[in-house]
Amino acid sequence: MQAHFPELQLASHIQQAVFFPTECPLYPSLLIGWLLSQVKGSGEYADGAALELASGEQWRGNRIILATGRWSPELLMQLGLTLAMTDANLPDKVACSFLAHTDPLPIQINSNIISPELNVRPDGGGRLMLQELDDYADPARPASVDGLIGQEFLRRMFSQTQGARLASIEVGQRSRPADGLPAMGYVTPRQRVYLMAMHSGMTLAPLLGELVAEEVIAGKRSAMLADFAPQRLLTPFNGKSGSLAPGRAVEISGGFSRLSECCRTHARQSAVVHGRSRSSSRPRW
Repeated sequence: MQAHFPELQLASHIQQAVFFPTECPLYPSLLIGWLLSQVKGSGEYADGAALELASGEQWRGNRIILATGRWSPELLMQLGLTLAMTDANLPDKVACSFLAHTDPLPIQINSNIISPELNVRPDGGGRLMLQELDDYADPARPASVDGLIGQEFLRRMFSQTQGARLASIEVGQRSRPADGLPAMGYVTPRQRVYLMAMHSGMTLAPLLGELVAEEVIAGKRSAMLADFAPQRLLTPFNGKSGSLAPGRAVEISGGFSRLSECCRTHARQSAVVHGRSRSSSRPRW
């Protein structure tokens, strides 16, 4: 690692670290921007699925792809299904982690660095994203950059980042299926609703985006997805939920109101649904 980053010196309390020189960092906002620039219409088809927005506007398409992270269980309730996932609303080091973002620093890092004390990844423009202290992460208790958590992050950083300042600290809440493995595939009999739920979705997105597109558009499921069908984690919804009443719909980012699978629609394209969900009115099935 010293050969790749000659200006980088580990602090004395970090005895070892691992980095990944053959990998490259992925900047989510840049990737999403590029993907949006590639979106094209795909004609009209019979049969499909429907979304109803909170504004009352309806979207109809041939497929709905649920890429809704930790909110996937709430959405799947609308299809009468329960998805087994780790509850990221509770303090749990498997489900939650502190994420700290630094101000720009005069240091060159183009690879993720993993150590027992601190995980680091480049965040663009000289900024670093830091991850650790999972044992103390609680979504109900935000941390301050000037508090004990912030001070501990700075203590664990590299020798030449002594003047670093933290711009923000947040609690990352992981989208983690109960068995820790991705859940990828259709969840409805007519194969109109496709689920993508995993940790880490951003890390796997470039590969899985291609595999799912091939399956949805061409009907060819990759052998790489063979062990990750979602049915292993799905059970019929029993009407009991701590956050959502039976049969109620959910709203995502103020825009998504109803999710349904239908037999006769005029579809223009597939929808990728992503964002935050909360309860709303009941859909028709």
